Amino acid sequence: MKPQRALTGFTVLDLGIMTAGAATSALLADAGARVIKIESERYPDPFRKWSGAGLTGRGSSAAAFDFTNRNKMGVSLDLKTQRGREAFLKLSKNADLVVENFRRGVLEKLGLGFEELRKQNPRIVLASLSSQGDVGPEAHYKSFGSTLEAMGGLAAITGYAGENPQVSGKSLNFPDQAVSIFAFGAIIAALLAAKRKGQGEHIDISQRELILYMVGEYIAAESVRHGSAVGELCRGNADASGRFQGCFRTAERRWVAITAPNETARNELASICGANSPGDSNSQRDLLAAVTTFVAQSRYEIVAEVFGKAGVSVTRVLAANEVLNNLKNAHWHAIMPGPAGGLVKGVPFLNRISPFCIERPAPKLGEHSDSILAEINEHPSTTSTDLA
Repeated sequence: MKPQRALTGFTVLDLGIMTAGAATSALLADAGARVIKIESERYPDPFRKWSGAGLTGRGSSAAAFDFTNRNKMGVSLDLKTQRGREAFLKLSKNADLVVENFRRGVLEKLGLGFEELRKQNPRIVLASLSSQGDVGPEAHYKSFGSTLEAMGGLAAITGYAGENPQVSGKSLNFPDQAVSIFAFGAIIAALLAAKRKGQGEHIDISQRELILYMVGEYIAAESVRHGSAVGELCRGNADASGRFQGCFRTAERRWVAITAPNETARNELASICGANSPGDSNSQRDLLAAVTTFVAQSRYEIVAEVFGKAGVSVTRVLAANEVLNNLKNAHWHAIMPGPAGGLVKGVPFLNRISPFCIERPAPKLGEHSDSILAEINEHPSTTSTDLA
């Protein structure tokens, strides 16, 4: 008998596209919610054709789409048509949650804003994920991960001293990845409140504000210092508290990450590498040079052994092919065939009583339209093209 999952019994209408909204609802599906992904033949999720890491997914879709839409059911509705909107509103009557990450104002223009949804279902929760939030002078800005990192202050502290600020880029798109985790928690809180009070909520989740939250200590420090330069914020792996850390290349040309977490470990590290004691001027720069030289002349095993005895943490910097050897970071699943032999992007949480599970692959466009639309009294033979 399968264990009941945490969100079994909850129904989600997923209007999420790309990463932010779709990955949020994927976590809800992994936790057991019944997630119905709404697309149309006119406007499918762009991730279906996303190049990304270059992996081909199920059928003609991209692996990025499969990863962010597993466990979902697929319905094709064109929300720009009256029949499509009517079908969506009927579905919302028995749903607990709608997730969307359209540009601000799009849902209202479609006649599917929060007030309209509440008329159909007073206890429904609407989770709106956007770049800037629903209100304010920049609410209608079109943003991407890189611009969000820049506007939120993250790019200014990502980089080495004297060099340019850095963004995570298309290969990671950090704000979109991060917001799905935060949104998942906010949604759970809203669902609990709606169940307790019998009244729905509209959650306004701004990715820019999320970035501000994550670099909040720097914003607070700036309010005290008044006018610190970007160059002072970009300092690589240097730590203002004096903790030493960084990435270094060994004699066999392998990168390792090293952290001396306290003064005692830092003193030991300086002694091993022949650097000036940390109390001397320019000690951080001297220690960096000494550690770089020592590691470059030593094999990883020697570095790990010698530094480890001194209370210094050392580990290899693993590439993706090396991470594959650690299945704690992924799921091996027969229902997700592909070039990795069934290896798929895993879940970020472990829950032993109500586990997160991957039970079905991402849906084909409109794959479950007939069965789900039949539940709202649409004729069972209705096809996705009829309503899309």
